[in-house]
Amino acid sequence: MVILGDSIANDTWRSCFGERLQERLPRTRLELTAVVAGGKGCWWYQHSNRVARYVVPLQPDLLIIAGISHSHDIEGIRKVLREVRAGRPCDVLLCTGPFGGVDPTNAEKWTKERTGDPNSWHIRLAALAREEKAAFLDVQLLWGDYTRASGKPVDWFKRDPIHANARGEGEAVLEYFMAKYLSP
Repeated sequence: MVILGDSIANDTWRSCFGERLQERLPRTRLELTAVVAGGKGCWWYQHSNRVARYVVPLQPDLLIIAGISHSHDIEGIRKVLREVRAGRPCDVLLCTGPFGGVDPTNAEKWTKERTGDPNSWHIRLAALAREEKAAFLDVQLLWGDYTRASGKPVDWFKRDPIHANARGEGEAVLEYFMAKYLSP
């Protein structure tokens, strides 16, 4: 597996979901590699032969495109996905970032964020996944639901305004979501 993206993708990789997934799939040998650059998304990876240099040689069976730094560039994601698949056919998982601009514990704002705009990032990314026959995981929705159910403020899970802390990366949140989604 290769996870491609920014520092948020790196947080997801660091969450140790690969180890949890390996426990759930004991007969499978998993290798998880992060190809990440802070603040960079597919808008950046698609240029200067970066996909051919950094991703294609890894020959992933599964490419996970994650993070928040894709600049809402659906066509950039599509280009990267297709370039990787041209080098080696593989499964692809597109993920939203865990945090959005709205506190999920604010019910009115959260509902508006999740249902208000048909051009919302999660809706556009899900449409791309359908078009490209890729999987889609709305981590923001899972994260928001988990946060609301926990009774803890969002900051309990963050080390700064956009990154998860150890609690947010760990067993309870990112690690759990990713391992559960990728498990049979």
